[in-house]
Amino acid sequence: VAQIFVTLIEKFPEFETTAYVLIGIIGLKMLASVLGFTVSEWVFFACLVVVFVSTFVVHYLKLQKGSNKMA
Repeated sequence: VAQIFVTLIEKFPEFETTAYVLIGIIGLKMLASVLGFTVSEWVFFACLVVVFVSTFVVHYLKLQKGSNKMA
């Protein structure tokens, strides 16, 4: 899995930031569980998917912005 993520970072540099955000989200979920709060697995998974998909959106917006500057 780590090798796949490294390959994605090479193609999509924004994934480096995404990795930190995902680690933060996972850490917050763990902290919440220690404090007695439970987070639904569906909510947690949805958050991960939103962060992951938003990385692609940011990447393609940057590509479009770069191609508009060249035109």
